[in-house]
Amino acid sequence: VAICRDCGLVQANPRMTEESYQHFYNDGHRRLYVGLETPDHAYFEGRYRAGKATFDFLSKHMEISGKRILEVGCGSGAILKYLHDSGATVKGIDLSQDYLDHGRERYHLDLTNTNLFDLPDNHEFDLIIYSDVLEHILEPSIHLDKIKGLLKKDGMLYIKVPGTKNILRPYLGDFLKSLQNAHVCYYSLTTLRNLVESCGYSMEQGDEVVRSLWKVANSI
Repeated sequence: VAICRDCGLVQANPRMTEESYQHFYNDGHRRLYVGLETPDHAYFEGRYRAGKATFDFLSKHMEISGKRILEVGCGSGAILKYLHDSGATVKGIDLSQDYLDHGRERYHLDLTNTNLFDLPDNHEFDLIIYSDVLEHILEPSIHLDKIKGLLKKDGMLYIKVPGTKNILRPYLGDFLKSLQNAHVCYYSLTTLRNLVESCGYSMEQGDEVVRSLWKVANSI
């Protein structure tokens, strides 16, 4: 792990290849990091509480009820379940089939085993969520460009990542505990802003947790 002396971005260097990351997430990530090959009730409830925290942040800045929401890297869909219970229409995508099956079969959520780039550019969503996902992505700028074709005019992008200046659960305030082969980059609000603004977005809200809300710059 290295830090750029020009911009301050903390990042894995060297990194795995895209093929190796795909293998890791398809075959080992959940078992190694969650301890469960398939989610149980306690895991889902914990993520459902994360959905409440997501809702509490978002609802200060936008109406959730009636909105169409996509979550990228949704796992079993617990965050989406909370947003659905709050009146939103939700869709999730992920690469972990067992977790998707859990959300579909037990909670009847619209979850699909696919990646972002298989979705059509139809400007369908009012909100796209990346919750504890962007730090795992090898080429985040490609994702940020693709999202522009999925958001409605004036649609919002929500990004939550572990903030390097404010490390919360599960890392208990210890940055070193956040270092893991699943993480490509480690963001502060400033380094995240450097990335997302360079891809043509304007930040609406942000803090050092890091929780942030964005619009495509030319939609403002």
